[in-house]
Amino acid sequence: MKKTILVAACFAACLAHADSLQPSNFAYRAPLVVSEPGPFHQAVLPIELYQGLQRADLGDLRVFNAKGEVVPHALIKQEEMETERITETPLTMFPLTDTSADSNPDELAVQVRRSSDGTLISIQGKTGNRSTTAINRGLILDASKVKAGEHALKLETAASAVPFQGFTLETSDDLLQWRMLKQDAQLVHLEHEGQRISNDTVEWQGGMGKYLRILWHRPEQAPAVKAAVIKTTQASINRAPLVWSAAMAPSKSGDGWYDYTLPGKMPMEKLRINLPQLNTLAPVQVQRHEVGYKHMEHKGWWYTMAQTVAYRLKTPDGEARSADLTLNAAATNRLRLSVDPRSGGLGGTPPSIQIGFVPHILVFLARGDAPYTLGWSADHINSSALSIFTLVPGYRNDRKLTAGIAQLGPFGTTSSAPASMQQQGKELSKGALWAVLIGGLLVLGAMAWMLLKQMKQSGKAPASADDGS
Repeated sequence: MKKTILVAACFAACLAHADSLQPSNFAYRAPLVVSEPGPFHQAVLPIELYQGLQRADLGDLRVFNAKGEVVPHALIKQEEMETERITETPLTMFPLTDTSADSNPDELAVQVRRSSDGTLISIQGKTGNRSTTAINRGLILDASKVKAGEHALKLETAASAVPFQGFTLETSDDLLQWRMLKQDAQLVHLEHEGQRISNDTVEWQGGMGKYLRILWHRPEQAPAVKAAVIKTTQASINRAPLVWSAAMAPSKSGDGWYDYTLPGKMPMEKLRINLPQLNTLAPVQVQRHEVGYKHMEHKGWWYTMAQTVAYRLKTPDGEARSADLTLNAAATNRLRLSVDPRSGGLGGTPPSIQIGFVPHILVFLARGDAPYTLGWSADHINSSALSIFTLVPGYRNDRKLTAGIAQLGPFGTTSSAPASMQQQGKELSKGALWAVLIGGLLVLGAMAWMLLKQMKQSGKAPASADDGS
């Protein structure tokens, strides 16, 4: 029994040795320099790293601490971020105050003098049957300098004994035709036992013209407006920046087709076709190499991913080029451009291509001591990346990731040639597999030996009993 336990322990040790990974097992390595407190750090993966990967899911990538221990990591993609910017623009005010008892706000004698930027200078109310007191009917606000966006109007008023002030809000581009923005707008100023409730801002849906008009529902109780400000909210989308590979020439070509061998495993989000000759135009099919259909070469050897018209034209306004093609496809090793023969081809010099994509962000937990090392490109290992929601408790997509910045240092290699590095990885993996197989055979042999021994012992006992009788 002790021998069986010993053999099992040896087998477990073999398994542990087979599963252990060290930075030397990877073809490429680079230091991860951290200068901020953790526990989490992030680094944007450069395009050079993708050109050395063997797995499209970045599964052949690990992060190690100073002791050579693997630390947990996650991979996320940079996404578009929508940000809002709020600006406040003070508005010039023109009171609609008159002494006419029968004044109508739509009947205004408007005198307009414009400055160099076209803003409104003055507005005068209509004269009619005079009243003994002036009537504060409303305001006209010059909003000609306000930029496009979502708007809200804030009014700063003097103290008033009337808690609710209702008004209509209208807009116009010519001071003649007015469009209703808010019919039931209201200012609220409540105060009781030191507690205050206030609302001095009005919002509305839709845009507005160059001018705003406020008409009080009860002019005789209208407050004195000291300032008017437009709050403008402008939304902008910050798109994640693309990285582009160097221009790649075709590895071989034929009559109307060009084949390209791609390095590593780069996600094919964008494709740029560089035509060397001016005034070139041709319909093009972009095809990928499908290894699984090798036995069906005449049917499915090349799969068409997209079709486009590639061109490079000289125009009076400058040079015009075809836009980058959106593919959003998984990584592949080979691409082909098939040119429609009716176009006359692309000239004597073959086109080059570039692959563009948004790189991943590596997030890792700084467990153990620095320095930390990033290793990639190894055979026969599975992905160990965690979900970002698992790695970072409380992570949310709509919030900025709280993690220090890690700088990726210069690349290093295990040996001088990548081919020898890959072969070394294969030999290490084969050795680990042989260790597992030998360990398994030892366990099976030990179990068989123990079983035979027990059978012999159980067979001797009855025979000795018969002889004694």
